[in-house]
Amino acid sequence: MHGFRCLKIVAVLVMALPSSYLNADMLARYQLQRVDISSPTAVSAAAADQREWLVWKYGNRVQLQQQGAAYSVVWIRMKNGSLERKEVYPSFKTVVSYEPGDAAALGLADSWEGSAALFDGAILKSLEKKSSNQLGGYEGMLYEGTLHGRRYRVLWQPAKKLPAVIHIRSARSEERISLIESFDSAKDGGYIQPDTGDTYDDLDYADIGDNETHPLVQALHRTGRHSPYYPNH
Repeated sequence: MHGFRCLKIVAVLVMALPSSYLNADMLARYQLQRVDISSPTAVSAAAADQREWLVWKYGNRVQLQQQGAAYSVVWIRMKNGSLERKEVYPSFKTVVSYEPGDAAALGLADSWEGSAALFDGAILKSLEKKSSNQLGGYEGMLYEGTLHGRRYRVLWQPAKKLPAVIHIRSARSEERISLIESFDSAKDGGYIQPDTGDTYDDLDYADIGDNETHPLVQALHRTGRHSPYYPNH
């Protein structure tokens, strides 16, 4: 996947419901802007590299959907604490499931503690905690520091357990994630919650190669895999 991989979205397995839609407890809308600062030409073209996505949190499950993307991503925490990833494709009524081992091998899984908060908890703990501050129109606790050649500035909202602003600068790029709006009750946001795919055909990621005739697999082979721009690490 593209992006600096700083956010971790995960969730917990919940009881099966009659409907494949689950009522989300909270909704947040984020915008990501990535700027290549390696050359003046790249900087001038940076405005085109902006993405927005919606985050639904319900129970111990979290679902992301980038605007315009063909599928959404659901992270589920299993009872033993391991993480399962699901990609929900409404057009094909199909879910691609990644077992915990597959998700971990592909570098897609993190701890629930760091992931449910939409930011890597290990990185946050390594940054210097400053004081209450305001950034991007939001108030919160400011964290700053440099890690692996990247300069971080994170405005954290303790009450919501969500970042309001994440600013990361390296020698070649500058990335900023901004909280646009959030709702304690997802239904107040006015956005259509994506189907969680609980009643869809379930296709195991490890078995994709053995399902060449499946319509979704054929579509992925035809068009290539265009993953939504979710910062996952």
